[in-house]
Amino acid sequence: MAGSHYIPLGPFDYSQTTPNPEAQQPSYFSSTIRNPAYDPIPYLHSPDDGTYSTQNQPLRYQQWEMSGGQPGDTSYRGFDGNGPGLRPAGRNASSRSSIWSANKGFSVSHFNVPAAASPWEHELSEKHGAALPPSSTVRYFDRRRQRARLLFNSSFQWTITALICAAMAGSMYGFSKLIGMSSTIKHIFNALITGFSLCLGLNLSSSLTGYAQMMRWRFLASGYRTLQDFELVMNCDSQSHTLRLLWAGRTRGKWYPNKTQLVALLWLLVNLGLQVSTALVGLTYSINVSSEYVRLTYGNVSISDVTYIGNQETVALYRDDPESAPSVLAQTAVANQWGVTGQDYSVVNTTFDDDNGKQQVVYTNADESMYWYRFIDRSPLAFSQSTATSRTVNVTASCESFEVTYGGYGGFQSNDSDLMWGVVWVDNQGNSNSWWIEDVATGATTWMGNMSSDCGERCAQIYALQTADNMTNDVPEPRFWSCLVNVSPVDNVHEYINPSQYQIPDLQATILAGSIGWSGVVTRGDLPMANLQVVRYPADSQWSPPGNISSDDMARLVMKFTTGAISALDTDGPRLNVTGYGPAPAQILQVQWKYAAAVLGGIPTAQAVVLLAVVLFANKAIIKDTSHLSMARLLRPIVDKLGDTGCLLTGDEIAERLGNYRVIYGVRGSGRQGVPPVGVGDDGTIRHVDIIDEAEGLGYRRGGMPEGRYDGLHPAPCGDEQARLLVREQEPSAEVDRPQGQDRWSHPDRKGRRMSV
Repeated sequence: MAGSHYIPLGPFDYSQTTPNPEAQQPSYFSSTIRNPAYDPIPYLHSPDDGTYSTQNQPLRYQQWEMSGGQPGDTSYRGFDGNGPGLRPAGRNASSRSSIWSANKGFSVSHFNVPAAASPWEHELSEKHGAALPPSSTVRYFDRRRQRARLLFNSSFQWTITALICAAMAGSMYGFSKLIGMSSTIKHIFNALITGFSLCLGLNLSSSLTGYAQMMRWRFLASGYRTLQDFELVMNCDSQSHTLRLLWAGRTRGKWYPNKTQLVALLWLLVNLGLQVSTALVGLTYSINVSSEYVRLTYGNVSISDVTYIGNQETVALYRDDPESAPSVLAQTAVANQWGVTGQDYSVVNTTFDDDNGKQQVVYTNADESMYWYRFIDRSPLAFSQSTATSRTVNVTASCESFEVTYGGYGGFQSNDSDLMWGVVWVDNQGNSNSWWIEDVATGATTWMGNMSSDCGERCAQIYALQTADNMTNDVPEPRFWSCLVNVSPVDNVHEYINPSQYQIPDLQATILAGSIGWSGVVTRGDLPMANLQVVRYPADSQWSPPGNISSDDMARLVMKFTTGAISALDTDGPRLNVTGYGPAPAQILQVQWKYAAAVLGGIPTAQAVVLLAVVLFANKAIIKDTSHLSMARLLRPIVDKLGDTGCLLTGDEIAERLGNYRVIYGVRGSGRQGVPPVGVGDDGTIRHVDIIDEAEGLGYRRGGMPEGRYDGLHPAPCGDEQARLLVREQEPSAEVDRPQGQDRWSHPDRKGRRMSV
């Protein structure tokens, strides 16, 4: 095709044109190492002495030959990128420069991207090399190989997206299991999520840019476009150019959008949707103050003041002298008050190995042979922030029943006032004890605390009288009890700075041990009734047990009452602020997993759908390299029309100067036939992928670009070339016969082979 050849620039004079462009061999640039067996590009030869001289030596560049002369004979000399570098005459190259000259080509030609990750590399593999190609620049287009490489290359970025989403989900899950996040841990979590979000956004942006670079070739091959629209589509990997297409790509004279505008809008929405999805991850979790957990920080902490058994009133009156008689009586009365307060606290069967603790709870073992309490520390700023400690106190008791030989019927055993409240009971040594007990009621139990007991430190002796009930069978006959109760020292106080602040003194331990029998009032009289405190509980109270209660059950009642008194004292009693590790607000990570899973799972799923759609859509066209050299080679038919002018023109200015004519990315025949077919779809023709002017009249045909060999425009065989030259000599001069006003770059309408898209 005579119209398919371009006017090349002269290598030594940029304004030079050749009178016979068809006879000139084109220059090629290839990133692969040439095979000297069929390399058509000539090279310069230098003498063996390592010098290069321009004197009396003809300089040859392909088809041109210039005689050597003085340096001033030629005003401008072109540079052959394929030839060796020029060196001044008479100078030998140093060893360092020789090494550089020997290795500078290696660093470029031997650094290759893996073929599987380069879908634009259409190499001529061995199966396509049964017959040597006429040029080292011949490449083979295989649609299946290109599709496989597109999937492999893009799936790598999809894998990165999936890994980042999995890492974000794993981070949120791991940190959500932490109870009490310190400021350092919170900063680490925020840094991880921020870093993952940035990496995810960058990877999605890079992936979408790559998808746009793949799709643009199919768009460019789908129809003729003006030069300005063609450039916008070429740069569709930039969202600003895609946004310009919404207006610049419209069809003049029509109000409704065309396909270009719809696709541009859809692509912008896809980009926006994936970026918004990345931002939505931050809305699926929050760091809140926990209502169930606290964290321990060093500072002020509020503990129960167990060095004095009091309440708000007695502390102000007797706290300064806790061992005085009035203070001791006040403490005994308050101890009984705290026991009644804790009578309804929950009883939890557990072991000492369980270090969990709650407020208003008493603990016991499986057989209830021992009761204990675990102290609770609080924040001085907010009592709702509390934590269980390792400090525990144990309560043990033993009870023994004695026979009542007289009395115990609530005054109904005699009408004699001197005998009405008398009770005679026999101890374990057979001694009879006559007591005068007035505070009784039928069916009720009267507890009596012995302030002069000698059972040891931290121990109290308690008596109990179960008065017989003449009306019911709850207490058929009176019973008399003697119990010994012990309160242990507080365990694990050595872990604190000042252990004495956490320890219950011996006096206060004794008062707490006998709390069920204290009333705050001491009986006066002869021995043995002296120094007793008496308190009666209602018949329907749990502290008035039935008449058939066993010794162990009676001991359990005493232990529960004392432990409840300690628990109530710790819950509502006086507090003391000390220095140590105390509870503080615990920040926890709360994740709304149904939304987090939807976002983190939806991002890679959406990317996979977009990836498959892009590969299926773009694979019908030949996808070229993204390098600027490759683009310059493709756009050569357009920019050559500027000649030697317009080096600083913008893209829009170049389009306007060339008339903004319509072009398409398509395939044309090269004119070289007779090459043996080597693959499916290869008809032996070496084709050329090019930017084609609509004025050439090649038309447009739907479908994918044909598979086979591609290289460029080649000169016709010698016979055809001579005939073509004769025809061209008979053609009138283009400059003389061009109609007035016609643009010098416009092409006459001519028919030719239809291109395949």
